[in-house]
Amino acid sequence: MRHIGVRTSLFLSFILLLVAIVYIDFGKNFIFLLLINQIAFLTVGIMYDQTKLMAERDHLTNLYNRVFISQKLPKLLKQKNNLSICIVDIDSFKYINDTHGHLMGDDVIKRIAYVLNSETRKTDIVVRWGGDEFIIIAPNLTDEVLVSLNERINDRLKEISGQYKFSISVSMGFATCSKGKDIEAIIQLADENMYSRKREKQNRLNPQFN
Repeated sequence: MRHIGVRTSLFLSFILLLVAIVYIDFGKNFIFLLLINQIAFLTVGIMYDQTKLMAERDHLTNLYNRVFISQKLPKLLKQKNNLSICIVDIDSFKYINDTHGHLMGDDVIKRIAYVLNSETRKTDIVVRWGGDEFIIIAPNLTDEVLVSLNERINDRLKEISGQYKFSISVSMGFATCSKGKDIEAIIQLADENMYSRKREKQNRLNPQFN
């Protein structure tokens, strides 16, 4: 219970306690009203926490969302020296949506979100960036770690693909953060690196278009 939630709860507690002291004699009635006071305090605080949690979570995947990352990332940059942003983009997602429908597309997004959560480290934060993109906020993410992570995730997605009439895969790219660097610029660089890897993958699969 922080910020507005705490202030609101304290104010409500003060008002109820003041009413109890002014209008009720000491005794059972006072104790009862004091109990109501504490219930109101906890209720307001819980409602604030739930509202805040809903505002920070993506409704489809229950991952953190864009609101969360915009608030959290600047703080993380101040705390950690070697922090990386990894952009994860679903390959051929427009085809999946257009051919198999948006409900199927939503199901794919939820499956991928689950895989990302299970294959990343405890120190990593997975975020639904929007549409067909996710972001992983990760400390000490090197090229070697990214390659290993990419392979593990896509291996898991190959297993899942057997449940569909199409294959599921993702492309990933990252950029390392440094203090004082613009966050949007870091995300943009990670996005460019991701699309570069996506093009490399497409060229390997379709060499005739090189």
